[in-house]
Amino acid sequence: MTNEGRSDEQWLQHAEDKLWEMIEGAEITQEKLDKDGCVHELRAKLPPNVDAIKFALKNRSKGKWADKTEITNTQINVNLTASYNEVKEIMARNKAKIQEQQHLQSLPIIEGEIVNESETNSDTI
Repeated sequence: MTNEGRSDEQWLQHAEDKLWEMIEGAEITQEKLDKDGCVHELRAKLPPNVDAIKFALKNRSKGKWADKTEITNTQINVNLTASYNEVKEIMARNKAKIQEQQHLQSLPIIEGEIVNESETNSDTI
């Protein structure tokens, strides 16, 4: 038990209730003594607390009411690194293809007859 005999769950509920009172504008009651010694009960309604409203909105709808969007450097670096590696790999493959095509184009063209392997082997045996 914590906080005036309340369990953690009870205390949390109490805190939430008080926050909503602040958001809606709390009603307060005070007793005052006049100069004759008579006790008078005074009631007043406080205006809604802007900070309490901000707090509730920011925590209930983080994406819509957040002061700033949090982006971690780790997320950005990982995405950029992955993209960089993919581009690097594609460029390496394209470079290899181009080099292979240039190599094939540089080979001399030999005119001749295509011979089956089976024909050449039978002649040598």
